[in-house]
Amino acid sequence: MDISQRIDLIQRQVRAAKQIDAREQRTGVTDMFGADTQPEPTDGRCSPDEVDAFWRRYLSTGERRIATSDFADILETTNWLPGELQSSLVRLVKAGAVRNLDADASKRRSKPLHFDKAERLQLA
Repeated sequence: MDISQRIDLIQRQVRAAKQIDAREQRTGVTDMFGADTQPEPTDGRCSPDEVDAFWRRYLSTGERRIATSDFADILETTNWLPGELQSSLVRLVKAGAVRNLDADASKRRSKPLHFDKAERLQLA
């Protein structure tokens, strides 16, 4: 999933370029903006609200220790990228909705959960 996350932007750009080429072939009109047009950021991905709601449901039963195997299960079940899950946690921690019981939130701005250390999360 880490590799998929790194190439996700490239895949979206290639898809956008292919759509532009197909449209040009079909209509005979060249795209004014060309293949450099940025694809929609959520192209086939989940919405941030959906991921936030997932974490709220996941943590609704109380404190949860999330180790590598747990995080892998979450990735497999949701088909989301690790960055999407971490970004959601950034938002939730910043809003005060979730706490990482094993980390200082002020020092973790982009990666609030280190699942390789089996950290514990809890709804605040």
